[in-house]
Amino acid sequence: MVTRIGNVCTFSTIYPDAEQIFLIGDFNDWSTTAHAMERCGRETWRASVSLPPGSYRFAYFVVHGRAFGERSGGEGFTALRTDPRAVRVEVPHDN
Repeated sequence: MVTRIGNVCTFSTIYPDAEQIFLIGDFNDWSTTAHAMERCGRETWRASVSLPPGSYRFAYFVVHGRAFGERSGGEGFTALRTDPRAVRVEVPHDN
């Protein structure tokens, strides 16, 4: 989900099992480290980004750690996740 106030877009997603999530998109050259999202509660992750007017594609880069109860040495994995409700955000020019 994306909310916008002026040029500041706040991206949020629900992913309870994630260890860390990064917001990626054409606004940061799809960098998997530029915009770390902050965990808000048990399941929700958020990041706010100031964007100039334009149209932007985005996704979430999800980092999973070891499963709950798994012993150390277990391998985690990463996944690219798109928001099923939106994959593009529009920031209009001020009128």
